[in-house]
Amino acid sequence: MSATVAEAKKPKLSGSITVAEAASDTEAFADMKVKFEKRNPGTTINLNPAASSALVTQILGGAPADVFASADLANMDKLVTGPEAADVVDI
Repeated sequence: MSATVAEAKKPKLSGSITVAEAASDTEAFADMKVKFEKRNPGTTINLNPAASSALVTQILGGAPADVFASADLANMDKLVTGPEAADVVDI
């Protein structure tokens, strides 16, 4: 079976990321995790579902998070306006 041009040019992903997501989004992120890992062998998505306020506390306390998906802007603002803020991408 030969690969299409698009498949041949697709970069191979590997590694893991940690996603701190609002508990209200647990089902959606669990579904995305399964699909992404299936399409990208060698990748791992570690999910950390909790209340947005609890996630902010965890992250400010040093917990790892490559992605933070908040259920509200108030908790997002606590992270993106502080001195510890890293690169922020609105999605």
